[in-house]
Amino acid sequence: MIALQLPHTLPLLATLLTAVLAGLARGFSGFGSALIFIPLASAVLEPRLAAPLLVLVDNATAFPLVPAA
Repeated sequence: MIALQLPHTLPLLATLLTAVLAGLARGFSGFGSALIFIPLASAVLEPRLAAPLLVLVDNATAFPLVPAA
């Protein structure tokens, strides 16, 4: 049963690692998350899925900053 689920978890872990790496780059520089996330996530997912996922992740991480603006 676990062996059947393993191929699905590898792309998920790769996408999660890519999101963390892109978030780190954005945290240090303030921009650049799309430059890192889209090419790497497109290697694992389809680009039409990677782009909306980036929008969701970027908006979710920027949402707590709105009250301070």
